[in-house]
Amino acid sequence: MYSSANKQYVFKKTDGTVINLFHDNRYGLCCSMLTKRNTWTEPVSLHKNVYNSFYADMDEDDQLHVFFQDLQGNLYYTKLDNEEAKTTPILNSKSVSSYDKHLYLVAFKNAIHFFFALKYNNSNILSHQILSSGNIGTPRVIDYISESSHPYSVEFDRSGNLYAFYQLSDNKYTQIGYKKYTPSQKNWGEFIPITRSSIDSEMPRTIIDYKDIIHLIYQRHSEKQYQLVYQQKIPDKNMWTEESVIHTSVYPFDESSIIMLNKDIIIFWVRSDAIYFSVSYDNGNTWSKPARYNFPVGKQLICLGYKVNKPYQSERMITKTIPGSFINGLKIAFYQESPINSENLSANELKNMIVESLKMLKGNVEELRDEGINAKESILQLETLFRNLEKEVVKNSLKLNMLEREISRLKQLESRLQGMIISARSEIESKLGEKNANAAVSDKTPENNINKTE
Repeated sequence: MYSSANKQYVFKKTDGTVINLFHDNRYGLCCSMLTKRNTWTEPVSLHKNVYNSFYADMDEDDQLHVFFQDLQGNLYYTKLDNEEAKTTPILNSKSVSSYDKHLYLVAFKNAIHFFFALKYNNSNILSHQILSSGNIGTPRVIDYISESSHPYSVEFDRSGNLYAFYQLSDNKYTQIGYKKYTPSQKNWGEFIPITRSSIDSEMPRTIIDYKDIIHLIYQRHSEKQYQLVYQQKIPDKNMWTEESVIHTSVYPFDESSIIMLNKDIIIFWVRSDAIYFSVSYDNGNTWSKPARYNFPVGKQLICLGYKVNKPYQSERMITKTIPGSFINGLKIAFYQESPINSENLSANELKNMIVESLKMLKGNVEELRDEGINAKESILQLETLFRNLEKEVVKNSLKLNMLEREISRLKQLESRLQGMIISARSEIESKLGEKNANAAVSDKTPENNINKTE
């Protein structure tokens, strides 16, 4: 069942290796790989006794970064480089308690930026902590935020500036705005509101494209209805486009997100494992009528964090969350059905496409060769099994013949016994008849009559 609370992560490395990171109630934080035959390897436990909510990302060098907490509430960071894993403590919990801290990280150059929400005196504090050159800094407070299933979202541009979008309450309405972090100054700026202060706006979700345009969706909540709203920020300016209401419903948009696929912007939401979406083909100016997306996987729909580092594919899709399924290996909604527009690709991108296609073709040939070898081995095994079956058939045939002869002998014996029984019965009946006749003659003699008279 689709749930962002049970989000899994799938990463496709430059060499085509596909890795799945997920939480298991028994084995904790686990890792599995997709084979050439579209099957997943047996999971390997990376950390046990881990809280189910965690965050993972992959950088340009195919290194995986995992941010998680143990069951005591302590925060840890693990860096996975090929088969090596290095874990660093980030923050020790003052009380033994684990809860959803809405973990997030940004890996940029030589620094790892950690974000998390801590509960303190009935308040929620959005915090920021930096790991640089092996040294972990002191947590810094960004702001007090309102609690929800998605209280904040973070982006960073090509200059390394960080943007923290979050919901802030004035005890009457919840408003969405952001703060900007400048690495050179190492501080967070003032809160800049985005939404109106006269209506509740909550659950910000963002992506940033390769032009540093920030795309924002959020839920606006009035007394009787919910609205899913889209806006975008102009790079290097505090300028936002007009609000675009994507859809209005009596139900909340808890499971919603935004995708940029090639040049198309897709906003989707999930209800009861059904995917609904609206798409813009003109950079968010106009939007299609909301429709249901055909993705027939039923209750096996999963909330995925998906990222690709393969040539010509990494820039096709930008998203933090996307629906998917592990049926027949891996299936991603929207993404795998979108064709590549070769007219818009550069010569270098086309070259990468051709090289990658040749690599895939080579891999397919090797896979077919392996399957041919396996098929030959299977045929030999089947031939051996067939010969053994033939021997068993011959043995069973001999046993059957012996049983048939034994049955025939027993039937003959049965016939003889029945004849003997009939003969014996006739002889007994004959003797009984003679005895009865003699007894009757004896009763009619004179001597017997005189004796009876006396």
